[in-house]
Amino acid sequence: MIIDIHAHVLAFPLIKSRFNNKLLMNDDQLVALMDKEGVDKAVLLPLSNAETP
Repeated sequence: MIIDIHAHVLAFPLIKSRFNNKLLMNDDQLVALMDKEGVDKAVLLPLSNAETP
């Protein structure tokens, strides 16, 4: 079983990734990519946290 332990999704992906300049994915796009790559589960993390000013 493959589990991605660091994933992000947006309801309305308008934010570009700082790593590759592509729009972040919505939930359907993430599931489609996971299926394509053989990933069974993912842990979704928020884009911000209490430690970030």
